[in-house]
Amino acid sequence: RTIQHEQNNVITEKVRSFLFSSHTRNWTLLEIADKLNMSERSLYRKLNQENSSYKSIYDDVRKSLTQNYLTETDLSINQITELLGFNDPSNFRRIFKRWFGMSPNQYIATLNKKQ
Repeated sequence: RTIQHEQNNVITEKVRSFLFSSHTRNWTLLEIADKLNMSERSLYRKLNQENSSYKSIYDDVRKSLTQNYLTETDLSINQITELLGFNDPSNFRRIFKRWFGMSPNQYIATLNKKQ
């Protein structure tokens, strides 16, 4: 069943892979489409057929990277904010709270309790 799911989400996985491999840059849908040798409209349509969207993939990649940076590195919140291409630390904190239901500092505190 997982193989079937991956076959049905080929474009979604290609976009996800690309974003993970080059996460220090803020890519647009048009730029990703260009890298995949298709038009922006075709990429949008194919992602839609896979019940996905560029925004949701992009958001998911950034959330995963954030979690990884916080658990696997000693990077500061500001360093992570910069690495993920957020222009404004307060914007990152707002999105972080939406992702995890708590502030970055609260999240770090819960990680420290587990250790």
